Formats: sequence, C-alpha cells, structure tokens
Amino acid sequence: MKYYLIPAIGMLAAILANQGIAVFNDGLRPLLPQYFDKHIQRKDLYQRALGVSLGLVFALGLPLIFVSGIFTTHALLLMTDVIGLKFHDDKRGALQSGVIGAIYGLLLVLLYEGFIVILSWLPYNFIDSLPIFGRVLLGVFAIFPSIVVSYQHNIKKGIFTFVLTFIAFIASLRFYDVLGQDPVIVGTVIGLLVMYVLALLKKGTDHSNESLTTIFSAKMQRLRRNSIPLAIMGGLLSLAASLTLLANEPLTLALLSNGASDAAIVGALVRGISFLPMVFTTAIVSGVYGMAGSTLVFAAGYIFMDNPYIAFVAGFIIIIIEIFSLKFVAKGMDRFPGIKDLGEHTRSSLDKLIQFALPIGSIIAAEAMASTFYLYGFGSMFMVGGMMLNRKLKKPIYEEAIGPLLLVVFGFILNFVYWLFIV
Repeated sequence: MKYYLIPAIGMLAAILANQGIAVFNDGLRPLLPQYFDKHIQRKDLYQRALGVSLGLVFALGLPLIFVSGIFTTHALLLMTDVIGLKFHDDKRGALQSGVIGAIYGLLLVLLYEGFIVILSWLPYNFIDSLPIFGRVLLGVFAIFPSIVVSYQHNIKKGIFTFVLTFIAFIASLRFYDVLGQDPVIVGTVIGLLVMYVLALLKKGTDHSNESLTTIFSAKMQRLRRNSIPLAIMGGLLSLAASLTLLANEPLTLALLSNGASDAAIVGALVRGISFLPMVFTTAIVSGVYGMAGSTLVFAAGYIFMDNPYIAFVAGFIIIIIEIFSLKFVAKGMDRFPGIKDLGEHTRSSLDKLIQFALPIGSIIAAEAMASTFYLYGFGSMFMVGGMMLNRKLKKPIYEEAIGPLLLVVFGFILNFVYWLFIV
C-alpha cells in the first residue's frame, strides 16, 4: 500500500503547493499572498522553501523514518512544498509538480526499504533496538499539560497540575484492573482537564478575529472553492495514518513506534486543537490552507486504525468542516482568548519537551545497543560527545534531530566494532 499511497500524497501535495492552495511549511503561508499581489517573485518563494526545508528533511525527517519505520510529514510534505514552488503556477507547472512529487514519494519509500535491506546484511541488525529512543516520550507525554499550565499561567498552577497528574498515574496503576486504561493516558487526561478548564476561565470581549473574516472574505471564498482537493488531501493523510504509514511529528511517531496507539490519539487530538488558532488565522488572512489543516486528520486516522477507508472519509469530512467553520471558530477565539493562548503555549511546550526527551531517549537506546556487546558506557560516550560537539558547529543540526541521527550512525559503528574485534 505504501508504494501507492505515499507517492499519491506526494503528487497531490506538490500540486496544491504549486497552485498556492496549501503548503505544509507554516512560514510560507503568509508569503504566498505577497506573491499573488506580485510583491515578491516566485523564485523568492522557492528559495525560502528550499532553505528552510532541506535541513529539516535530511536532519530530522529521514532519521526519524529510519529509527521508527514510520514516514514523517517533515520528510514528505516539506519537500513537496519545494517541488511545487519550483515550477510556474499554470497547468504545465501543476503537471510537472505532480509527477515530480509522486516520484519523490516513491523514492522516499525505496530509500527506507533500501535501508532495511542494508541492515539485514549486517552482522548486528540494530533495527529492533531503535524504537527504544521513543520510550522516554511515553512518560514525558503525561506531564506536558503541567508544563503548558506553568507557561500560560504560573508555576504554582503548573505544580498543582503536575501533582494531580502524578496522583492519577499512581492511582491508575493501583486500580488498573478496574480502569483498564494505560496509566499514561489517565494521567494525561487529568492534566488536560485542568489545562483546558484554566484556559476556558479566561473570557474576552475582543472581536479582532471575527473582524478578520469580514475584511478577508475573498480569501475565505478562495478556501471554500478549493475545499474538495484540500479534503481529498485530508482523506489521504488520515488513510496513511490509519495504516501507521505516516506521522505528523516526533511525539506521535515515537508513541506509535512503541505501540502506544491510545496515547498517540490523545497526542494528535491535543496538537490538532492547539494548531487550530494559528492555522485558521493564517488561512483567513492568506487564503492558503495548511496541507494537513489543523492536523486533526491524523487523530482520525489513529482512531480508525482498523478501518482505513472510514479513516479516509473522516479525514475528508474534517477538512470540509474546518474550512466552512472558520468564521464560527474565529468568534470562539474572541470569546475565549485563553484557548488561543493555550494553542501557542501547547505548541511551544511540546517542542521543548521533544527537544529535551529525544536526545535522552537516543542515549538510552544507544546504551541498550552497546550493552549487547558488553560495551557499557560506549553508547553514552558517543551520543553525548556528538551532541555537545554539534552545538559548536557553525550550522548545528536541530536539537530534536541530532539524537535520532547519531543513533543511526552509532548502529553502523557497532557493526564496525563487531567486525573489528569479533569476526
């Protein structure tokens, strides 16, 4: 299925980017109206997309695919933005973008399959040890609501939320036979309840977001005209998620690679809700949508893992609802400004936790791999050394990317050590 689905997503995504209907890179969306108004040239858009995307694709997207076996939107959709913006936004450009986008998607699949084949040839196949890196995120996932609360409100409320989360986690362990739920899920849900209640308590009387829907009504009409291709993309992304072929970000990817599908659903829902204010506001102003909308389509895919075709329909409907409810949601953001602020704090808190947890998880995984050969301390020595030296580079690799990248490199080094001393 991946040989057809990933190229199909690559094809449609490149066409949508080429026509200025949707892009994945949030930084590009505000620039497209300037291109429509002829204030900037297309090559400027392309260069901006290329400059931002290449580093994330090769330093973050590909290593995460290798360590998890799940394709990432960073590797797929960032590059389709580049492909789409490379060609003119006419019929010929759309065709060229679609063909190259499909080829890129297929090459991505073949690259991963080639990686697996190479590992099968090695004396020590470290593929089974790689998902260990994500286990740290299982625990980290439960505490992120308390971090969000501390940033949005104050440290006392953050500590209160953390204590409640911890108590719920312990209680669910004690009464697991009754609850039948993963303690991580129970702790997370309690934290989320506190987080959302505190956000809802902050009321507002501003009408700035609602007024945007009037000022930029032509932009909203453009979104509605393009709702069908956007919805098809939503359906394809949800379908890929239901088959565990595609993840939207490192957190849900790590949860899925460790079999924590329930936690992945909660994570995708929270991230989708947190992205609503930003995606909707930029969509209203620019007339350009996010390639995955608010990303709630991924949550739908994880919910319907046993029913991929229902997942496609759900993803399709979610995008339609999002586009036609822009004005309603804008009013809600005016009435409950705490929810809008919550979205910003949730995104930043999740990013900070991922930047902190992925390197730690990668060190633990490297140590587990090294212990196979009784090389205790070798894994942490290589990983910590590589991470610290990376910070001194003129262009350091992203903090959340360096761990998985070094982990893959370390796997090959262990094979060299095996050949050097054992063979």
